[in-house]
Amino acid sequence: MSLKSAPFWWVICDDCGASAQESSDVSAWMRQDVAVDEALAQDWWIADRHDDDRGKDYCDDCVSKHDIWYCEGCAELKRIVRDDGARWCSECAVSLAREEAKQ
Repeated sequence: MSLKSAPFWWVICDDCGASAQESSDVSAWMRQDVAVDEALAQDWWIADRHDDDRGKDYCDDCVSKHDIWYCEGCAELKRIVRDDGARWCSECAVSLAREEAKQ
C-alpha cells in the first residue's frame, strides 16, 4: 500500500468558524476553485469573488451581521450601503439617487 498526501481545500467562516462542508458528504476538495464554488452555492460570502477588500469569508448565517444582504435593486448578494426599509448595494444606490434627483 502507498500512502499519499495532497493539499485539500475547504472554506471556513471568518466569523463563527463553521465549515462550508458541514452539510456535505465531502469534507474537503482537491481544487480550491471547487471549494469556493461549493461555498458560493450555499450563499456564502467569499471576499475574493465579491471584490471585497476586507478579505473575510462568511457563512450564510453570519453574512447579515456584516451588512451583506441581497440587494433590492439587482437581487445579488452584496455589501449594503443604503438601508431605507429596502436594502441597496452601492451601484443600485447611486442609480436610485439619480432617479430621485430627476423627480
